[in-house]
Amino acid sequence: RNNEIFEDAEAFLPSRWENPTESMKRAFIPFAAGVQNCVGQALANAELHSILARMIYEFDFSVEDEGYPEGSLVFTPVGLRMKATRAKLTMDDNSSITQCWQGWADEERRFGLEMQQPYSEFVLTGQKSIESRAYPLPEALTDAKIEILQSEKGLDGVSSVPDRVTLHWSRDNNSSIQSPLKRIGWVTFTKCILYTTREEFEADREKHLVDPNSGYCWNDERPMYGWVVGSYHKQDIVDVEEFSVDAVAVRRMRSLFEIITT
Repeated sequence: RNNEIFEDAEAFLPSRWENPTESMKRAFIPFAAGVQNCVGQALANAELHSILARMIYEFDFSVEDEGYPEGSLVFTPVGLRMKATRAKLTMDDNSSITQCWQGWADEERRFGLEMQQPYSEFVLTGQKSIESRAYPLPEALTDAKIEILQSEKGLDGVSSVPDRVTLHWSRDNNSSIQSPLKRIGWVTFTKCILYTTREEFEADREKHLVDPNSGYCWNDERPMYGWVVGSYHKQDIVDVEEFSVDAVAVRRMRSLFEIITT
């Protein structure tokens, strides 16, 4: 409502927009701020951060044509062309800070692996001797004791567990406070192998038990790794004292959590 820009600024004159001046166009920004701010702005920002992070994780981007900027308040890159290629991960890939994190080698830290039913049970009963994953096991966790954090059966390849979970235990292994993760035992992995072809992956089907029609099957668009099971132990009443203290599980990388005693 600036009288230097709008004639009779306090009056309701829709006709003023029949032939607006450039200064009027620049001054009129509805829903940009204030009490009448865009009601969907928070959702749009959340979607932006989520989608952008996923795109950067999945793809490598390169500029084909820089184009040129155009605009005043908001600049638009006119003629900009970018090329996206799916990112390739290898056993030697150290680009992710989570793989290089020094905390993996800290012997004072305790880690757990989220696994859905029934695969968690298969590992702890010896039926499943290779745990297949789309990412490598951190090298420092080779031969380390990793707790199995069992989650309910859900969508293949999709975790429904929050990044921070309180783990509860009672004497009879049946806490009255429900947690999306259940501590059911531990496992060690002796090595991590990289499958380079579908044939290699399918040859180990009796070891990893992956249904070729499931969301965990071979995918030409991503690497596949096999975490070879070493020793394992299924939790029972006799040794429940080892896990009887409440703890918090904090996601450190994908399905790997750090277990912190509270």
